[in-house]
Amino acid sequence: FYYTGDEIRPNIELKFNNKLLILGVDYEVLYENNIEVGEANITINGINYFDNAKNINFTIVKAKNKITSFKISNDNPMATSLFGQENIIYKYYKDKDGLIELSDKPNTGDTYYVKACVMETKNYEAAYSDLLEVNPSTANKKTSPETTVILVSTIIAIISLIVICLAILGLITKFKK
Repeated sequence: FYYTGDEIRPNIELKFNNKLLILGVDYEVLYENNIEVGEANITINGINYFDNAKNINFTIVKAKNKITSFKISNDNPMATSLFGQENIIYKYYKDKDGLIELSDKPNTGDTYYVKACVMETKNYEAAYSDLLEVNPSTANKKTSPETTVILVSTIIAIISLIVICLAILGLITKFKK
């Protein structure tokens, strides 16, 4: 049986002289350690005419895990997984091959790559997404005051050049007449 995060209760069917016995009338079933990975136990106790008890062990093994969805929304990664949803981490890379890992999410405006990861636990396997390319959108970026000053200064310089050019053209036109 694979780990599910819930109690695992294998179906028990008992017969006596080819007659199906009834749970709660002829026997009771008790489960122990039947959620986490490891050895679980079933105890079957006879009721009324049946007074025997039987213990059966079964094994719960690690679940296969996977990233079920992964997208970028407003330059932020968002992922879901079968198991370990609360433990998803994001790894950032400078290159599309995932060879140059970055220590944190870049904020330079350059293209980068991101992968969603859920680390292995005793109950489920690790899961990794493919790399997604992130091109930070310029619409979400705020212009710094320094950039604004440079842009205004540049615009003023261009307007001044245009005025000077028009004045020179006006003088040249006057000399030709």
